[in-house]
Amino acid sequence: MSFISDLITLDVITVTGDMTIITKKKDSGDSSNKKPDFIIDFKQLFGREGGKTTINGNLRVIAATHVEVDKDTLTFVASDLNENERELLDMHLKTVAAAGEARANIVARLKPLFKREGKLPGAIE
Repeated sequence: MSFISDLITLDVITVTGDMTIITKKKDSGDSSNKKPDFIIDFKQLFGREGGKTTINGNLRVIAATHVEVDKDTLTFVASDLNENERELLDMHLKTVAAAGEARANIVARLKPLFKREGKLPGAIE
């Protein structure tokens, strides 16, 4: 069900700040064949602890946007943005638009897979 939930909602969060990134190599059993971890694991970066969201780093949320399938939208914008952060806000808004367009294209491509045969009771023609 997560796929459907991800398909019908859209979340974009723009952050700025500083992070210290430490990478290790995963041991694949063969010391000559080690594979790197992800450089940034976003699931670990933004986590929950005791019912509260935690951020591992010195980060500031510039903007966050949540869009529902019916286009109900909630956007948060931090107060007192400096010039650099205003540029990030502009990037955020462009990212929301691009992500919405990409999501619509995905739905359009999947739509034929869910085509129903016949008429639905109470359907408007």
